[in-house]
Amino acid sequence: MQFYQWLVPVIAAYYIYRIIGQYRGQKRLVSSTLIWIVFWVTSAILALMPDQVSDKIAKLLDLSPI
Repeated sequence: MQFYQWLVPVIAAYYIYRIIGQYRGQKRLVSSTLIWIVFWVTSAILALMPDQVSDKIAKLLDLSPI
């Protein structure tokens, strides 16, 4: 496991916690809260499973190695 594979999810969890706190404090709208949560969850998934995600995207786009 690479360094970034545990660092990015930790950072993502921290920012998701902050975003939810800002929403509860009425400093953030629902739409921006959801956008940022989706961004951070996606970042964490990409960090945890980079090969699986890139393989699925390549198959989805019908890309094959040369």
